[in-house]
Amino acid sequence: MDVGVMVTSYNHGDWERLMADDYSRPPTIADPVMVDETLAIGEMVEPLGYDSIWTTEDYGSAYSMRLSPLQWLAYWAGRTSRVDLGTAVVVAPWWNPVRLAHEISVLDVLLRGRNLLLGFGRGVSEHEYASLRVPRGESSDYFHEIVDIPRLADRRERFTYDGEIFKIPATTIRPQPRHKGHLLDPLGPPCGSPSAPPPEPEPEPEPSSPPACSCGRWPPNASRCTRSSAWTSTRSPTGSSWSRRRPGEAHRSRGCSASAPFPSPPAR
Repeated sequence: MDVGVMVTSYNHGDWERLMADDYSRPPTIADPVMVDETLAIGEMVEPLGYDSIWTTEDYGSAYSMRLSPLQWLAYWAGRTSRVDLGTAVVVAPWWNPVRLAHEISVLDVLLRGRNLLLGFGRGVSEHEYASLRVPRGESSDYFHEIVDIPRLADRRERFTYDGEIFKIPATTIRPQPRHKGHLLDPLGPPCGSPSAPPPEPEPEPEPSSPPACSCGRWPPNASRCTRSSAWTSTRSPTGSSWSRRRPGEAHRSRGCSASAPFPSPPAR
């Protein structure tokens, strides 16, 4: 079993001031001090024997000092030599997809062969969507197209994309990633919003016989299961985010103690 650490910054001591809408005075503890303390915690992850560093993405409040996840992980790529790095999650609708593909590729190069464990999500906060000028009501459509484009870039050196939202002319991502062809593939659908519309099917072939859980729910039901279904190229009809999982991790359902190992990904 691998154990990772979420290394993110908060300033919870500032909530009283923010809830009072009192911007006439600064925080009692300055934000850079809180970030410095987070950096000190992050420096302990590798020496203590943990396996990975994780971060997420939020903006605009004392709770949301999570920075740009790929920028934050690029820092840790240079500060560490052994641990893997992961996102939980990149909020896809907030990104330009071509820039996202570039930043993922650069981070994979900086890791020098270590794993980049990517999770994508849709986010939820109205104030974040508003401040980033992204229509929250269209977040599902944005999500699917913005995840499609880096995956397409991973499969091909030169690519185009003709979506409802994004029209990408012939484009190349440079530098190309070290794990070209497998950097974002396969992805498994974890639990998500039941309101998400079914996406178009993926062109890649499906696994011939996915492992079954003895609870009788396979693929996992989004309203019941707490883990993503498998290493698979499909999207969940009810899911709103995708996440890579390592081989050997288990599918687990509430009320079910059984587990089934995930099929192994392609060799990297």
